[in-house]
Amino acid sequence: MRGLLAYIVVTLCFFLTYVSGLISLITPFWLSNPLTTYGLFQQCVTFKGETKCTEFPSEENDDCVEEGFCEEWFKIRYYMILAAVIGGINLIFCMFILLSRKFHNEHAWKVVFALTLFSSLVQMSSVESVDEIAPHFGEHVENDISYYLASYSSFYNFLLACLLFVVGLTYNPSYERIN
Repeated sequence: MRGLLAYIVVTLCFFLTYVSGLISLITPFWLSNPLTTYGLFQQCVTFKGETKCTEFPSEENDDCVEEGFCEEWFKIRYYMILAAVIGGINLIFCMFILLSRKFHNEHAWKVVFALTLFSSLVQMSSVESVDEIAPHFGEHVENDISYYLASYSSFYNFLLACLLFVVGLTYNPSYERIN
């Protein structure tokens, strides 16, 4: 029973952080200044109460004038997409474990641990890259809600992976195999 409960808790916690990561990926609120918010896919400008969103970064809007900026922003975008894909695979794997009643499998926790850890490290890399590229946007740009969602998601996934590792190593099932 303890193994089932552990997988349920891990799945629920990971689901919450996964949703946070997806929201941060989709919404255009990674960086903001008083008139503009920047997301991984678009920027939104608010002027006289009207908001207009356009693709970002875009060579047509001269966003790629600074050497390496667009490449770096696309890298951040791809890393967050990769983290979302890995997270989706992890959720599917967790659901498979719960639905197939194979939660006592001695090696299943290792897969969940590895996927959770890898997802968190990829997200952390994206967040760190945003910190490095933020000066490109000027003095008055601040981190916004999507940035913080991705930060918290990566931190809690890393913490969850560490806890899963400790529990997985110390777990002693209440049954013995019959050879």
